[in-house]
Amino acid sequence: MPDLVNHPPHYAAHPFLPGECIDYTRHMGFVRGNAFKYLWRAGAKGNTVQDLEKALWYLHQLKTGDCADPDENVPGAHWPLVVEGSARGLASIAAARLIGAHSHSVLNLAIANTKTAIELARKENHA
Repeated sequence: MPDLVNHPPHYAAHPFLPGECIDYTRHMGFVRGNAFKYLWRAGAKGNTVQDLEKALWYLHQLKTGDCADPDENVPGAHWPLVVEGSARGLASIAAARLIGAHSHSVLNLAIANTKTAIELARKENHA
């Protein structure tokens, strides 16, 4: 039986980032961490579109600059940024872009990936 308090499966498994979600978000500000969290778990709790829409909301908050976003040595990772052609794949890429990225161009890429992932998730739900 999985440990739903200390190691919930929707925060433990990721297609290409090692470790657990908390290993990354503990070094992020609240807004970036929440965007990352929703991108990380997109679909793992059942509603991919809702997770991605929440992530997009936080990404827009981050882009406006109206929130604290400390850079506290977020652990880096080496991963291939390859689009899998699925909502989960694009959400993973958007999450990876948030690691240590503070430029508007990288944030815009994360937003674009998330918007495309929402469209794919809606199509996947109707397929």
